[in-house]
Formats: sequence, C-alpha cells, structure tokens
Amino acid sequence: MRRALLLVVLVAAPALATAQTPPGEGEVKYGSDQGPGELVIDDAFINIDECNGSVTAPLLELLWNTKLASGSQESGNFKIYVANDAGAPTADPKYCKTEDDPNASPKIYAGQVGSDTYTANANQDTGSAEVSTRSIMLAGTEDAFDCNDASLQDRTLTVCVHYIPGSGSSPTGSAVGTLTLSVRRPPAPPWLTVGEGEDALNLSWGEPTATGTQARATSYRVVVSSGGTEFFRDDVTARELRVGGLSNGTPYDVAVYGLSAAMNESTDPMTGSGTPGPVLDFWEYYSQQLGGKEEGGCGTGGAGPLALLAISALLAGLRRRA
Repeated sequence: MRRALLLVVLVAAPALATAQTPPGEGEVKYGSDQGPGELVIDDAFINIDECNGSVTAPLLELLWNTKLASGSQESGNFKIYVANDAGAPTADPKYCKTEDDPNASPKIYAGQVGSDTYTANANQDTGSAEVSTRSIMLAGTEDAFDCNDASLQDRTLTVCVHYIPGSGSSPTGSAVGTLTLSVRRPPAPPWLTVGEGEDALNLSWGEPTATGTQARATSYRVVVSSGGTEFFRDDVTARELRVGGLSNGTPYDVAVYGLSAAMNESTDPMTGSGTPGPVLDFWEYYSQQLGGKEEGGCGTGGAGPLALLAISALLAGLRRRA
C-alpha cells in the first residue's frame, strides 16, 4: 500500500521526485512517500485502497504553479476542483467544471475538494495541499462508483487549482493535472519455483498474461513467512529474487502477487514453499572426498600441482559415474 505524505514548497525532500522537479507553469503535480518496497515516487494513480480510503493515511499531496490569464498574482485564494471532464481543449489557462452537469453527454461529475480556500500570496503562484484520495474519487465519479468492482474501466480525473484574486469569486488563473482512478487487478504469476540455498531461498516466477478486464502486471509483491509470521516483504520489477537472512532447517511459505501500475494486488498470489539448508560447494566436496587441504587457487609449491591432479581425477570419476 502506498502512503502519500506532506510536501512543503521550497523545502528539500530528497526521496520525492516531485520535490526535485517542481511543477511547471499551469501544472499540478502529485507527491507520494517511498515506503517499504515502494516502486513509484510520482503518484499518478488512485488505487483500490486509496479509493476506499482504507490505507493508513489516504492523502495525496498536490503541488501547483498557477498560470495567470494576465498580469501578476495578487493576494487571494486557491480552490481545488476535480472533474471527469478535461475542459475546453484550447482554453489557456484551463478551468475545471465546479459542479455536476447531468445534462451533459457524457455526464459531468465535478466538485470541490480539500479546504474551502488556500491562501494565495502576492507574487507567489506556487502552493501545496494535502487532499483525501477518497474525496477526489467522490468528486469526479458517479455516486454508484464501486471501488471494489475490478471490472470497471480506468477513469481519468482532471484536478484544477483555481486562483481567485482578492475577495472576488471568478478565477483568473489555474494549474491543471490529471490522475488515473484504477481499480482493476492484475493476474498472479502463472508459476513459481523455490530453490533452497544457504540461509536463503532462490525464487523465480513466470510473467502473467492479463485477460478480459484484468490490468497488466508491471511489478510483483513477494512475501515470505513461516508459522504465520512474516519475515520478508518487498516489491520488485524483476521475476527472480534471492531472499537471504533466513534460517536453515526452517520451512517457509512464499507468496508472489502481481501488481498493477496503480499498485493494485492480484486477487490471489502464486504460492510455494521451501526450506533453506547447507549448500555443499566444490571445495567442501573436494575436501570431504579426498581429504584436500587446499583453500582455493593454484599453489606455487608442490601442493598446488598435486591438488590440481587430484581435482582432475575427481572430476573424471564424477563424469564416469554420471
């Protein structure tokens, strides 16, 4: 699950790409914390958990840089609106619809989110605000939208920050961004292999194929547990992983979920199990079989050539037994 945290304008936040790349004129950007196993930094999605408001802190941080119709910015207010309509394509600056229009075709769903007003200071056209992800969903969708219906198509929601000068009521500047509301789930990997290593498990799995209304898996969530206790959890883009730091002789359960670009998990994981154990490498085997005392490499004295001859003999014996 992702968790969006506060961004403060002009305050450094090295872990956040949005802090390093501020929004351009007329643009809204979104920032999210890079939590444990997190793959994305710029947060362009509202996923199932954020749609439901069920994550620990379902807040999205908006950063904006308003574009004015003319002149310079005075003291005033910012207001934030969300709509399922992108507005007039040639408008500059662009303004969102501020309320539902059931007579439009298709119907327009729109509304204000966040605080009633955010202070706009003279000659400072940037700002930031934390906004509930669920309130964004509610403003830009129909009342019957079901966050748990994985068959629903992705929705593009337009977020507009309107600049309203002084005590006026009409905007004279704006910043615009888009979010994708995505509740589709990807499939789980079609297979999983668990190789047993020294204090480790070596995992690999197949690439899922999305069908019907499923989302494509763009990454994977790996969970390793034993006796109901979770020992490892991480999100990865590769399809193989070595999980170390485990205990030899202890059986572990492995679950690998598919993850969509919006970080929605597959309904079920692909599962497997394995027990780490001691691994006999070549030198250990050589030592056991021939009583060898070499520690690797080629010696310069008589022991080195003798060891190499012994190894050759050992390999020949192994080939004859194969």
